[in-house]
Amino acid sequence: MDHRMESLRPSQSCKELLRKLDIDSEEGSGRRSVVAVRQRPLGWGHRSRFEVLQLLLKGGQKVSLVVKDFGTTEMRTPEAAPRYTRERSVYGRLLAGSGIDTPRYHGSLCNPAQSRYLLVLEYVAGERLHWRDAHHFELAAAWLGKMQALFSLYPEKLANGVPLVRHDARFFQVWAARAHATATRISTNLERRLANVFATYQGLIEDMAAGPPTLVHGGFRRRHVLISPGDDSVRVRTVDWGRAGLGSPLFDLASISEGCTRPTRERMFYAYRDVLVRRVAQPPDGWQMRRLLTCFRLHNTFATLAQLAAGPHAERAATRIAESAERLARQVREEAFDE
Repeated sequence: MDHRMESLRPSQSCKELLRKLDIDSEEGSGRRSVVAVRQRPLGWGHRSRFEVLQLLLKGGQKVSLVVKDFGTTEMRTPEAAPRYTRERSVYGRLLAGSGIDTPRYHGSLCNPAQSRYLLVLEYVAGERLHWRDAHHFELAAAWLGKMQALFSLYPEKLANGVPLVRHDARFFQVWAARAHATATRISTNLERRLANVFATYQGLIEDMAAGPPTLVHGGFRRRHVLISPGDDSVRVRTVDWGRAGLGSPLFDLASISEGCTRPTRERMFYAYRDVLVRRVAQPPDGWQMRRLLTCFRLHNTFATLAQLAAGPHAERAATRIAESAERLARQVREEAFDE
């Protein structure tokens, strides 16, 4: 952004947003008045819309922000309003000042009468995590270990009323029920095929819900991890905290390692575990970690099945998911036998 950028007339929502952030959108009315505005789309989101808002302030100061717009369509879904409230609370009350490298939270705008729900974050230059950079997956695993070690050591930080999703037994039972309903809708043969897998999953729920909970991202996938190269190092930053919860620290590691090769998963496992060993007095048990990772990977297949949209290719997609679920269920049974 430079002084030659086009000066655009801010929309009413933009004016409201700038006033909320203590930035005046009218020229000549204050030290921080905006003299030029540029907006462009940003591909951070999956369902919500992101835009970069570039501001040139009176006096030459430049400010780049990211505006997450949940949008009218997103806010009509039952889960959208809680996600907006949760994400705003996580950024503003949990992550602020924590030392965890996430985009800084600047504010929000909530106008239910106009279905306007906006979050304003620091703009972070970088690319989303990509398969071609296996080393970056290890960095993401190490970042995850650092974040979860912090909240494991200081659990009182989580006791501040932030509406986190609780990964208790009911949480896993609900996802199993949704996956079963989807399988039944698609095909009775699919439902019968997965009967043993559902039975195995039910036997794992107690283990997945057990143990002292910590902060989990809840949707720690490649699209939510930004890699920002620096002069001497690479920074990992995580966005989209609408599913943040209290649960097993391994829930996120299972998600981010999904689809990786076995050697990459092993390196991620050790990168994550090394951080915990350095920061937490009691090192985690390696066998139990691997077993729980398999359990959560099985959970992720059920969550994918549960959210499978109806359509001409639904049965083919569900069959692929069923094959993964059968393989993971067999693996977790073998791991239990090896105990």
